[in-house]
Amino acid sequence: MSRKLTDEMIARAKSDADFCAALQTDPDAVFAKTTLFKYQQNEVLAAISALGGAATKRAPKAAKANAGDNLTKIEGIGKKTAEVLTNAGISTYAALAESTAEQIKAILKAAGGRYNMMVPDTWPEQAVLANAGDWAGLKALQDELDGGKRK
Repeated sequence: MSRKLTDEMIARAKSDADFCAALQTDPDAVFAKTTLFKYQQNEVLAAISALGGAATKRAPKAAKANAGDNLTKIEGIGKKTAEVLTNAGISTYAALAESTAEQIKAILKAAGGRYNMMVPDTWPEQAVLANAGDWAGLKALQDELDGGKRK
């Protein structure tokens, strides 16, 4: 591996370590500012380990998140929107349920274009039901919605 590539990996790992520290201090602000970053988890963790840092407690959870849930079961989320959310770190019903509508709107705004018009106000509520496996409850809620929005 070339020295330049190694230096770049170390710089990126330090940047990721700074990101993790900021995330612990003010998660909402960091979440809104870093919406569309997509990290190669193994590469980042390897670079952090090379610096002598330890993998965070969230590493196993992140590995589980890679499998993800089918976010398109949430009314108002299509394939492309699910991809935007996944790239922003929201790939499970649990992660979506823990997000606020404002956080989701920040992600959509950062994605630009048609995503700016979306109204994700009910997505966390729907995700709570989906995460609990309450498909009948989710269906009942979705019957009250129009495109994911309250009628």
